[in-house]
Amino acid sequence: MHGMVLLLHLLGATVWTGGHLVLALSILPKALRENSVSRIQDFEQAYEKIGIPALIIQVLTGVWLAWSLIPQWSLWLQVDNPWSGLSGSNYCCC
Repeated sequence: MHGMVLLLHLLGATVWTGGHLVLALSILPKALRENSVSRIQDFEQAYEKIGIPALIIQVLTGVWLAWSLIPQWSLWLQVDNPWSGLSGSNYCCC
């Protein structure tokens, strides 16, 4: 189960990041050159159909993965907990 959730999380991240890279490196420069907001709006309308579900998958699988690693919500933001910051050699994804 963990592997499937991690795969979904990575696929969601790929879609989300890839869409924004296309926007930033391809659509945005043309829109700025032409001073055209419609290019960005057209991209948003097309990308929104896959981007928003990818974001929702990111959030849901991210919470699930965090919960499986640290099941106590109060420990998620503690600075002195090496698992919450994923710092040091204590992190293992197994």
